[in-house]
Amino acid sequence: MHEAARYLFMVAMMGAGLVNLLGRDTLRAQFVRWGYPGWWCRVTGALEWVSVGLMTFPQMQMAGQVLAVMILLAVLITLLRWRAFSHMPAFGLFLALLALGWS
Repeated sequence: MHEAARYLFMVAMMGAGLVNLLGRDTLRAQFVRWGYPGWWCRVTGALEWVSVGLMTFPQMQMAGQVLAVMILLAVLITLLRWRAFSHMPAFGLFLALLALGWS
């Protein structure tokens, strides 16, 4: 169970990272609406991929988890601040996978 959740979390982070790295116009506009520069989605995507990369090495796994938690915390703060509650189910899924994978 833990192993499956861990891998699902990593795949989900890679997917989210890819979406952010591609930085389509609508996504960049959303980041701007939330008070970030339009290019910040690419920084977020890169950080998501770095966190997954770190998690693939046993000796760096904790660093990857800490980075992932920091990313999710920033997402949570942004969603709550801007009342973007339609994004909360996806956030909840990421959080549940992270908690199940490393509990």
